[in-house]
Amino acid sequence: MDSILERSQRPKGRRWPLFIVIAALAFCVGPASASAAENLHVDIEGTGAGEVITTGEEEGWPEPPINCDYVSPGPATGVCDSEAVEPEPGSPIAALEAIAAPGSKFAGWTCEGVKCTSILGPSFCGANPVCIAGGFVEIVIKAEFEATGPVEYPLNIDTGGSGSGTVACDTGSGPEACAAKYPEGKVVTVIATPDSESEFGGWTGDCDAVVGDECEVTMDAEKTVEATFILEKAVSLMLIKGGHAEGGTVTSSPAGINCGPACGVESAEFAEGETVTLTATPATGYVFAGWLGCKYAAPGKCEITLNAASEVTAVFVKDGVQGPQGEKGAPGEKGAPGEKGAPGEKGAPGEKGAPGPQGAPGEDGAAGQNGTDGQNGSAGAQGPAGAVGPQGPIGPTGKVKVTCKVKGSKVTCKVSQPKASASSFKVRWRLMHAGRTYRHGSTRQGHVQLRLGDLRPGRYVLHVQGQRGGARIVVR
Repeated sequence: MDSILERSQRPKGRRWPLFIVIAALAFCVGPASASAAENLHVDIEGTGAGEVITTGEEEGWPEPPINCDYVSPGPATGVCDSEAVEPEPGSPIAALEAIAAPGSKFAGWTCEGVKCTSILGPSFCGANPVCIAGGFVEIVIKAEFEATGPVEYPLNIDTGGSGSGTVACDTGSGPEACAAKYPEGKVVTVIATPDSESEFGGWTGDCDAVVGDECEVTMDAEKTVEATFILEKAVSLMLIKGGHAEGGTVTSSPAGINCGPACGVESAEFAEGETVTLTATPATGYVFAGWLGCKYAAPGKCEITLNAASEVTAVFVKDGVQGPQGEKGAPGEKGAPGEKGAPGEKGAPGEKGAPGPQGAPGEDGAAGQNGTDGQNGSAGAQGPAGAVGPQGPIGPTGKVKVTCKVKGSKVTCKVSQPKASASSFKVRWRLMHAGRTYRHGSTRQGHVQLRLGDLRPGRYVLHVQGQRGGARIVVR
């Protein structure tokens, strides 16, 4: 137990310096009436809720310390028994404090014994929160608490993810707008409804039970739940830090990526065809070196249009004098294909050909009839073709087909690719769950089995390099 002076900072009730307690005892408690350890009983009663504790642990205080917990909501019940040790010289003493629970107030003490005095003087303890009992052989002290009204707790509702939707609450009379607070003990069912172009991704937070798109919450404290919505036509963007990962922060607009100094890799989903702007902010002692995988937009910024799952690398290096150049490293893996180049300009039209010679007039026809028309001249020579525009970068390898089988929590996916497009390069894959990368890796091209192992229940999307969109996986 804390001393009286240490416990004076606690917010539950009033605390009194030890010297006042001793002064009150000297004034109010008579000479010793017991010569050995005696009994002390503390009862809690009333329509409200609260607790009773011993204040301080001086010589002669009860052992073990009194600590009768409250029951909330009331009525409060509780019994504590202890022994008061006789100090030398003097008599057994006990300083007790009553602390009301939320929604209750302390009503007063009932003292059945030799002496019971308030810390403020010789009057009966009454409604004072601290009461001193002394000079007893057998004493029973009762603390009464009254209920003052219902207790309410806040319910915080958040939404996240790349999609959108609405959230409603049902307390038994049908879905309606969620309230800021609910009475203690109330069971609230929170229901998520995705918009037409989104799907529900799951619940996080203080759900006691989850069934589909419903989250059940029991209001016995402040609670927070979050519903995640995912765009049905969404592609993922993976941000990788190169150089010194702790050297800065990368954020995205629209929001989705916020990779700070403690983050090395982060993924987010965005709408297909959306242009995302990434911003790199170096930390103190570092500089931003550049981007890999996206188009320069401004100092520290780049843009990428997401027509398929993509990766972007942001490189941070330490600020200072550049050291000698190291040996040339081994070549890295083949990078993702660049964006398609703009088409070349249209060539100028060829010159117009000269008109052909006039045809010879036809023979005179019979009287009254017109002669036949002459033949048309031959067409002029075609003008030269315009210059051919530069060739765009080579696109990704051939179309990939992915089929997945789910057996319990085990998932196996088959990756197939036309023989003509198979090569020795690796194929990258990424398993997404709730808007984030759950697993990722790479494998040889051709006909490959991906064993994803045990997955927890939920919805997943498997993206494989060369595949448009992704394979959807549902584990129940």
